[in-house]
Amino acid sequence: MGGGGSVGGNPATIADGGAKLRTAASGVSSRSTGASHAGSQGSSAAGDARMAAAISRFAAAAGAMTDGLGKQLDAAALLATNASKDLSTATGGHR
Repeated sequence: MGGGGSVGGNPATIADGGAKLRTAASGVSSRSTGASHAGSQGSSAAGDARMAAAISRFAAAAGAMTDGLGKQLDAAALLATNASKDLSTATGGHR
């Protein structure tokens, strides 16, 4: 890949960003359950079998999407945490 440029940045700032991403991941993931619950309530109130099935499919997709987004944010948080530690080590800090 090449490289050889200088390494820089503030490990504490990166770690703080990771913590904020982790908080966001938790918030997004909790909405997955809410979407599924709302879908089951909505489908039972639809009054039409085709509409109920469509609502159920939509809610399942929305739940899966928010769950996946939460996992991606959590992975980004882990990357930031690890990058902070690596940067600290590379620049001579001790973490």
